[in-house]
Amino acid sequence: LARGKSEKGEWNKGIKVDGVDFSSQAINKIKTKFPNGNFVVADIRKTGLPDKSYDGVWASASILNLKKEDVPEALNEFNRLLKLKGKLFISVKKGSEEKFITDKAGERLFSFFSSDELKKLVENSGFNVENIEQVEDISLTGKKSNKIVPDWICLYATKQ
Repeated sequence: LARGKSEKGEWNKGIKVDGVDFSSQAINKIKTKFPNGNFVVADIRKTGLPDKSYDGVWASASILNLKKEDVPEALNEFNRLLKLKGKLFISVKKGSEEKFITDKAGERLFSFFSSDELKKLVENSGFNVENIEQVEDISLTGKKSNKIVPDWICLYATKQ
């Protein structure tokens, strides 16, 4: 979540950033790397953060671990947090199903989306979708995989 300007730092490029994660372990890990950052343990569907206080929401690989039925609640929360004309970025994995996948973080739910499905969800939550693109996994993560991995869908929108 981005709000206003701060002193330029190596990692924040002059943008004041608040980080949100459901996992206290993840928050503690990021705090060791960025001790001056503001990080909160919260559910992205109900963050408890103040209304209309952010210029941008960067939800990279954030909603893909929610059940599809819970995604509108998260998108409505992003809308509540953003100022008018605030910017939203979302990245999800391309596909159509919900399934549990085991990876280095353990077993987690993954929800996969089509471009049209994601666009409709975002528009229904009060955003104007400006751009949506499909990106190969290696282009986004920089990691080559020995197995076939789904592409990413990246969406850019503005709060109406």
